[in-house]
Amino acid sequence: MAHSLRGSFIEETTYTRKKQPMDVSSLRSKKATAAGVAFVLALTLGINFAPSQAASRNLVYGSAAGIPQLNPIILTSATEMPLTTLLWAGLTSRNESGGLDPDLATRWNANASATQWTFTLRQGAKFSDGSPLNTKAVKAAFEYTLKTPVSQWKIEIDMVDSIRTTANTITFILKTPNAVFSEAVADIRIIKVSEVDNFNKNPSTSGPYKVAKFTPNVSLNLVPNPNYYGAKAGLTGIDFTKLGDSTAAVNALRAGSIDYLDHLTFADAASVKSNSALQLLRAKTSSQTVVLHMDNQNAPGNNIKVRQAMAYAVNRQSLLDNAYFGQGTVSAYNTVVADASPWQCSAKAGLTKYTYDPAKAKKLFAEAGITKLTWWGVSGILPEFTTMAEIIQADLKKAGVELTIKNSEVGAWVAGFYPPGTKYPGLVVPNIFSLQPDPAYSMYYMKSGGNESNWNNTQYDTLFDKAITVLKPAARKAAWCEGLKLENSQTPIVAMFNIFTVHAASSSVKGIWVAPNGMAHLEGASLGS
Repeated sequence: MAHSLRGSFIEETTYTRKKQPMDVSSLRSKKATAAGVAFVLALTLGINFAPSQAASRNLVYGSAAGIPQLNPIILTSATEMPLTTLLWAGLTSRNESGGLDPDLATRWNANASATQWTFTLRQGAKFSDGSPLNTKAVKAAFEYTLKTPVSQWKIEIDMVDSIRTTANTITFILKTPNAVFSEAVADIRIIKVSEVDNFNKNPSTSGPYKVAKFTPNVSLNLVPNPNYYGAKAGLTGIDFTKLGDSTAAVNALRAGSIDYLDHLTFADAASVKSNSALQLLRAKTSSQTVVLHMDNQNAPGNNIKVRQAMAYAVNRQSLLDNAYFGQGTVSAYNTVVADASPWQCSAKAGLTKYTYDPAKAKKLFAEAGITKLTWWGVSGILPEFTTMAEIIQADLKKAGVELTIKNSEVGAWVAGFYPPGTKYPGLVVPNIFSLQPDPAYSMYYMKSGGNESNWNNTQYDTLFDKAITVLKPAARKAAWCEGLKLENSQTPIVAMFNIFTVHAASSSVKGIWVAPNGMAHLEGASLGS
C-alpha cells in the first residue's frame, strides 16, 4: 500500500517511503503532491495490463504497473521498491522483524553523543562489472544522495555534515545527534555514481542480481550477479510482468502464468488462502496503521472530549473484519506505535485502552454538544474506506451522532485536509500510515507542523528530540514512552488498527518475506519442484 507520508497515505509516492526523524531542523521541507497520491492509489488497486509468460525456471513476478527507471536514489514508482534490495546493497539492511543486519558494512559504532558514526566495510567486494565496491564508492553514493533534491532518501541523511574514509571504514559526522542513523543508511543503496547519466543502460549493481534486459514501463529481466559478496541468488532469473485488474492477476497466479503476485487485494486474499497450490505472504508484524483524522485546531476536533469520544465510538475489530477481511490487529492504545510493537509501553506505563464503548462515547459527545459530523472519504477507489464509513455511521448513531458520508475524487479529497495546517472543521477523514516500526519513524509523523490532524504539541516535540539522541535501546524506549503517553491521553488521531499488505505466490516459491511496512523481499527467493 502507501508508505509513510511524512508518514501518511496522502503524502506517499511509493509504498515504503518514509519521512525520517534524522535532522529535526530540515525534515519539514519535502512534501508530495496530489498527483503522487493518485498514482499510489491507482497502483494499490491495479492498472490494466496483460500478463506475459517468462522463460522456464525463472521466477515470474507479477505487479500492477511497469517499472519506469532503475536508479534507487531517485525512486519514482512503488514498483521500483523491490529492486532496491534485489539489485543494490546498503551499509546495513533491515530484516523481517524490522531490525538491522550487516550488509556491505560488517559492523558499526557511534560516539557517546551519537554525532559520529563509523562503519567497517567488507573487503574485496565488487560491483557486478568487477569494479571495486569500496569506501570510495560508498562515499560517492552518499554524496550523490545529498546533492540530489529529488531523492526520496535525502531527507534521511540531511544531518550529515561531512564524510571521512579510510581503506576499510567510512565515518559520518552529523550536525545533530541521531541514535538511529544506522537505520537511516539502510535506505541509501550503493550505486556506481559515474553511471547515473545513463543509468537504465545495464547499470553495475551491488546486490545479488543484475540487469539482463530492461525496457522502461514494459519489461525487466534480472539474472544473478556473479560478483556479489553475499549469499548467491537462488533463482536463475526474475522476469517482471505487468498484470490486468485484480481478477485477471489472481487468475494468472492460479493458472501458473506467474509465480508471485505483488499486492493482493484484501477481498482476493480469502480465495487465495483456501487454494492449497498458493500461499499468502505477509509480515509477521505490521507498521501500517489505519487512522481517522479530525482537525485538532478547529471545532469540534479541538475539543479533547470529541476526539476521545471518537476513539471509544469506533468498533475496531468489526471494522478490521469487515473492511479489511481480518488482515491486521487492532490498536487499542490509539498510538502510531502498534500495540504489538516491542516499543509500545502499554497499560504497564499507564496508557488507556480505547475499547469499543458506545455509552462512554455518547456521554462524551453529549458533554461536548456534538450531534453531527461529516465523513470525508475518497470515491472510486479504496473500497475499504467506504465500508468503514458505513460501519462508523452506524456506530456513531449508537453514540447519538449523525454521520453524513461525503466521498470525493482523490484530488478534492486530498485538498480537503492536506497539507498540514489546512482547516477542515467537522470532518472525519480516513487515512493510512505505512512506516518503519521504530518510533523514530512513526512518532516523528506526530510532531508539530507535520501531521494532517494539525496536532501541535511542543511538549511532544521536545520529548521526541530528546529520545532520538538516546543510544541505549532500553533507555530510548523509556524516552519514547513519555511521548506515547501524550498521544494516548490527547487522542490527536484515532488509530484503529494495523493492517497487513498481502502478497501471494505459488506454493513452490520459497524464501520470500515481507517487512512490517508491507514491502516484499525476494533476495533469498527460490523455486521448488
